[in-house]
Amino acid sequence: MEKPQYCLTFSLLVMFFCLLGSLEAKECIYLKQQGEMWLNCSHLGLVDVPQSVSEDTTELTLSHNLISRIQSNAFWNQKSLKYLDISFNRIDQLSVLSFEGLLNLQTLNISNNHLSTITSFPKGVFKPLKSLLELDIRYNPKTRRGLDDYPDQVGELVSLNILRLDCVNSKAFRFQLYYMKTFWGENGQHLFVSDLRKFALWFVFAKRLKRLCQSAGMRA
Repeated sequence: MEKPQYCLTFSLLVMFFCLLGSLEAKECIYLKQQGEMWLNCSHLGLVDVPQSVSEDTTELTLSHNLISRIQSNAFWNQKSLKYLDISFNRIDQLSVLSFEGLLNLQTLNISNNHLSTITSFPKGVFKPLKSLLELDIRYNPKTRRGLDDYPDQVGELVSLNILRLDCVNSKAFRFQLYYMKTFWGENGQHLFVSDLRKFALWFVFAKRLKRLCQSAGMRA
């Protein structure tokens, strides 16, 4: 007569640990190594940037969630953050203060979102990112008569060295990209540009970009 009770107890224990495991799977994962704090909050179904992120976090991954907007001052206390990945979300709008506080951010990945070059990037949105070295804005919607175009606000990134983007029409670039040193095309190749301020060099760059895109089977 005790066997059914034993089975019931065992079943309840199994259900408890399964439930506990599912709860743990919905929490961010912290990893601290050699003085660096990494926080992985990917695949959690988040709709907003979490506000409980520790101030000493240096790397934050928020990819593969349901975030649609980066609210003003979402990262206001993240002065230690060096790497931010918010790719594979549904972000369609940024505010002028979306990246406020990220004084030491070096890498920003906002690829694979719903950002429009016409409406999503307000003037000044990138100004707080004084230390940003690398920006990835690939795989966002095509706008402006079907051309892959990118916002002039990228020119606010005075320390930018690496820009990852889809192959674009050469007219889409603006001369604000004065300090960019490395361009990464979609096929993984890269071009080195010493100084885009020189008008002649700009056309050399545009021609090389066109050949690069054509070799990858894309139009430029």
